[in-house]
Amino acid sequence: MLAKELDICMLKFGSYISILKNKQLNQVALAVEIIKDPIIQQEFCEYFSCENFSVALCLIFDYNPSLTKSKAVKDSIRYWKQNVHNKKTRIHI
Repeated sequence: MLAKELDICMLKFGSYISILKNKQLNQVALAVEIIKDPIIQQEFCEYFSCENFSVALCLIFDYNPSLTKSKAVKDSIRYWKQNVHNKKTRIHI
């Protein structure tokens, strides 16, 4: 995916999540929403044609590498890793 296409798609998906959650989201809040909600994870993977959520995370960090420095994003990834290994139903994500 080209950088310009990725920017446009991320903005569209961010708008969709903003409408869905009925609140304004900055880049960090959007990443946290995607990481913490399994339904949004699945929609993100489908929208960007990712085979699993780990690939989708790489896509998010390619889009905005500064997200890796955010404490909120790090905490949500830690939370996601714990839940992936504890629940058999979310392994495919």
